[in-house]
Amino acid sequence: MAAKLKNGKATLYWDRKELEGGPFFVDKITRGFVGVYTNFVGGLGDAATKVDGLIIKIE
Repeated sequence: MAAKLKNGKATLYWDRKELEGGPFFVDKITRGFVGVYTNFVGGLGDAATKVDGLIIKIE
């Protein structure tokens, strides 16, 4: 998983492939934390995401 941030826009990658729907705008966030959130729609099962590498690069 990787995120490239430039001029308030983020390009996101999963397994070195760019995710669709970007660029994602992050210009209103001035500081905070980075993490991964998993959601299971319907609430009847377990949701899990395993990330073994996380890269954040600000250009």
